[in-house]
Amino acid sequence: MINLNLTLLICFLLFFTYLGLGTYTISRNPRSVLNRIFFAITLGSAIWVGAYSCVFITYLPDQWILFWFRVSSFGWIFLAPLVVHFALVLIGRDKFIEKWKLVLLYLPAVVEIILVFIVIHPDSLIETSKFITTGLTNTRLHWFWPIHILYFCSYSIAMFIMVAKWGRNSVFIREKKQARIIVGSELLVLLTLIIEYIILPIFGFSLPWIVMLVGLVWAGAILYAITKYKLMDLYKVLSSHDILTKVTDMVLLLDRTGHVMMANKKACEILGYSKDELLHMSLMKIIPDEELRHTVIPNQGDLIMESEVYCQTSKGELIPIKAYFASIVDNLRDIVGILVIGQDLSLTKQLEYKIEEKNQIELALRESEAKFRNIYENAHDLIYMHDLNGRFLSVNKAAVNTLHVVVPEQRQMVIDMFNQQVIENQPVYYELTVMNRHGEKFDLDVSRQLIFETPEAVIYQCIARDITERKQMEEKLRYLSMHDAMTGLYNRAYFTEELKRLENGRFEPVSIILCDLDYLKNINDTYGHTAGDETIITAAQLIKSCFRSNDVVARFGGDEFAIVVPISSETVCRALADKIRTAVAEHNKLSPFVIGISIGYAVRSNIQYSVQDVLKQADQAMYADKANRRVLRI
Repeated sequence: MINLNLTLLICFLLFFTYLGLGTYTISRNPRSVLNRIFFAITLGSAIWVGAYSCVFITYLPDQWILFWFRVSSFGWIFLAPLVVHFALVLIGRDKFIEKWKLVLLYLPAVVEIILVFIVIHPDSLIETSKFITTGLTNTRLHWFWPIHILYFCSYSIAMFIMVAKWGRNSVFIREKKQARIIVGSELLVLLTLIIEYIILPIFGFSLPWIVMLVGLVWAGAILYAITKYKLMDLYKVLSSHDILTKVTDMVLLLDRTGHVMMANKKACEILGYSKDELLHMSLMKIIPDEELRHTVIPNQGDLIMESEVYCQTSKGELIPIKAYFASIVDNLRDIVGILVIGQDLSLTKQLEYKIEEKNQIELALRESEAKFRNIYENAHDLIYMHDLNGRFLSVNKAAVNTLHVVVPEQRQMVIDMFNQQVIENQPVYYELTVMNRHGEKFDLDVSRQLIFETPEAVIYQCIARDITERKQMEEKLRYLSMHDAMTGLYNRAYFTEELKRLENGRFEPVSIILCDLDYLKNINDTYGHTAGDETIITAAQLIKSCFRSNDVVARFGGDEFAIVVPISSETVCRALADKIRTAVAEHNKLSPFVIGISIGYAVRSNIQYSVQDVLKQADQAMYADKANRRVLRI
């Protein structure tokens, strides 16, 4: 019992220690893929240790021992592919592996989980004080554990070889130190596994937590490596991505092999590539300079170089730039990347061209001003200019009659678009509601273009078309698509869609009430169909008056009505049915056309039943009420 209590205590402490290691690591940099996989490793270990510890609870029934063992299997089985995935990310190979191949990496783990649920079950009663996982397997299925050990060792050895080879081939001090720490700690885990489960399995019976403890040493060693040598914090020595996007010169960030890791927006504009296309592109393709090609980049120390070269765009054009090359080093003086800043030497010529172009445009504008003014003032569409603050600078006659102010609920949206437009400098199209000086509202379809921008002023030109009638027609069509034209209630199509939305059980318990007119045929035959239609309209108004605004009241058929009442009970439905009957009775006292309504309802109290089942129950109840009313009339 003492040994059992000690095992429970140690497993309990290991559970929280694993969780603590994973939480600390992911909190350092949640965006790091390596951090996320390490967190998954520690989480899997915590699941393994936590569920495994439950097996040792005194007097636990056999079925619960098996249950906790199966829960723990999710942790220890998935550890194998996770550590290999961790190694692939560590050595930088994951970027060159297709996603479907990574899926294959985890496929054996899925197969093992399935086997755990199929082949593992108790042979006989188990004494938890002598418990070991192999005691759970049927004697005819002992092949499971050799296969599992082979699977786990194969993955672990693969990780061992990859990390060891990576550290041996690396020319960087930091990577060699990281490899030694990780390989050494993993070797300790492998040796412990072999000793405990193959050479001296007696340790598995008496000290089942030994492997878990050694695994914690391995995880702690990795955490020491990433803390000591910044394994997962490489980007902290780089400039902020947000700063790079605001630099007016071309900026490229290269890894130590001369391939692009990051490019700012200006680089994409100059070179004509997207950021994804530039990623991993060789610098030699961007700057095809022979002198640069033969320049040797050292492994350590500072590198600062300046050169006038030509950049080749995606279209094959050559652009002269003044390039500055600077190395980026870590705390061990290893060069981890190269920063390239390119100043476009053609900007001066472009500026001169723009000045000349502007002078020609101004001359052309003066010559055509009279013609433009006539078109501008007499256009049917609204044409106006405004500044960044929304102040009108110029308006035509159509705009004078329509424009005044933007409706209050849309003002913030317009301000946000103004600010966004200055940053992105892109034309935009949007709809806007404005009021004139008489308080009349108009819906406009606006196209806005930035036509002038300096540090002192920003001017937009807008062309807007009055779409008020179109919007009203769209709203009318939208209303008609959901409502019955005669009664104004929701139509059957909308009611059917509402039933589909209620299937997820968000408004449980949900009720459906069905109503059917009894004497409509007599009214049609005696007084004509016009009177019948008026009776349907009156019945619709009576029924709708008995329900809340959020209840869906629909005309389900010719003389049938259906109501959805969310979050209601059978008592509520009974009260609503009585309320309808009372309203009908009061109406019949004053109207020459007597209305009779049969009512049926049903409540879905269990989400296992579909809403269609509830509708059928309500329909049956309604026909039962109709039959009962006929008996009473007889």
